[in-house]
Amino acid sequence: MPEHMKKLPGGNWYIEKRHTKVPGGWIRFSAGTSDRRLAERMLAEAVYLAERGEFGVWKTRFSECVEKYLEQELPKKSKSSQERYRSIVKNHLVPAFGDKTLMDLTKFNPKTGVSLITDFLKNKIELPESSVKKIRRVLKDIVLLGDTNFEMSFHEKTLQYSNKGFYQRKFLSREQLSLVVSFIDERFQTCVLLMAYTGLDLSEAV
Repeated sequence: MPEHMKKLPGGNWYIEKRHTKVPGGWIRFSAGTSDRRLAERMLAEAVYLAERGEFGVWKTRFSECVEKYLEQELPKKSKSSQERYRSIVKNHLVPAFGDKTLMDLTKFNPKTGVSLITDFLKNKIELPESSVKKIRRVLKDIVLLGDTNFEMSFHEKTLQYSNKGFYQRKFLSREQLSLVVSFIDERFQTCVLLMAYTGLDLSEAV
């Protein structure tokens, strides 16, 4: 398939192939890799999706899916869940994925050996297990709005969480925590204790 690929100035491959089932008649995208074999596999997958009329899914932007999620799916949740999930979107997902395409999120990265989603979740394992699972659930729900066939990979489903909660990973004794809290304004003590004993971050606790 070399005739459908060309090198960009930075060394990465750029895919450009005519296809009648794709809007505009062209499959065009940067493979994001200088690995020729990987780029050829991505081209083959793009052609396969085009044949099924699904190539547009790859080009859908995460921000578009977020907009749909906030407008269509989030209102179906309970009020408390709405606040929690909106916070996850704002503080974790949008900063990480922003305006990237679904292809950017799910394609294999030859340098890291994983996808962008897997890499993102691995960087979250220091958070409490319950928090990471919520982040993963919201992320999956959002991506599914753009790709109904999306599934978390084996790596993403089998993450080893390093923080299973306060009692599994203490950073202060009860006496030390009480001493620290005693120096905090009384208006904020309840919130601090909630964060300490549950592992919630500030955005989740408030």
